[in-house]
Amino acid sequence: MWMGFGYILLLSLLGDAAVLAGTVSNNSPAMVMQNVRDRYAGQDSSGKYIMRIHDASGNVRKRKVKILYRDEKAIRKTVIRIESPASESGTAFLSYSYAREKDDDQWLYLPSLRRTRQIANEKRTGAFLGSDFTYADMERFSINNYELVFLGKDEILGREVLKIQAIPKNENIMKKVGYAKRVLWVDPELSMILKELNYDMNSLPLKEISTLDVKVVASIATPALIRAKNLQEGSYTDLELQNISYNVGLGESMFSRHMLQYLR
Repeated sequence: MWMGFGYILLLSLLGDAAVLAGTVSNNSPAMVMQNVRDRYAGQDSSGKYIMRIHDASGNVRKRKVKILYRDEKAIRKTVIRIESPASESGTAFLSYSYAREKDDDQWLYLPSLRRTRQIANEKRTGAFLGSDFTYADMERFSINNYELVFLGKDEILGREVLKIQAIPKNENIMKKVGYAKRVLWVDPELSMILKELNYDMNSLPLKEISTLDVKVVASIATPALIRAKNLQEGSYTDLELQNISYNVGLGESMFSRHMLQYLR
């Protein structure tokens, strides 16, 4: 998840001062992004969010979403479940993000069909649950897939950030993520992406994903408001944190694709 969410999204989408100060000793762009991948977000967490999807005409759809997260060291697992409206309640997304560099696994449970399907790599540029995020946005950033270059420094939310350009290494990666180029604004102390600007295949700005608010919960820096804005269509989606609890002891069985239909 744009871990970000992933990074949740998802996320996915993090004690003491040592947790919050993930300062890099080597300011190479690869090291900065490795720290983002490895950022501590608790052993597990359970959070409730409001998702507001704004179309270009000003219409708004509102959803209540629950996000569960579990860090198993080798795999970081995330469940995103829609709780309302009733017509979409029970729709659930599951992501496995691996510590070693390999593609995330993703599944989607649709209660209307009573089945869980795996989301293939070629389908990940599709809209995530009808929002301005894509399934690719939910993936953990894969360092080996990009040529990384420093572009300088900037300031976001009153914090000094490093600006990094990420170019997919080949056409297959480009098609999978749906972007020809990404520019990332990374807070090196929090090891968190605060903003990213993504370009389409014609090198035109396509989407901006921004963390507009960060709160400290249980000594963990937590994105409290994330916005994905489609710069070409004028739509945008806000994901706003309502509450979250860390290290609550979520069981492994809650993160099985076979259990998605039974989650409450």
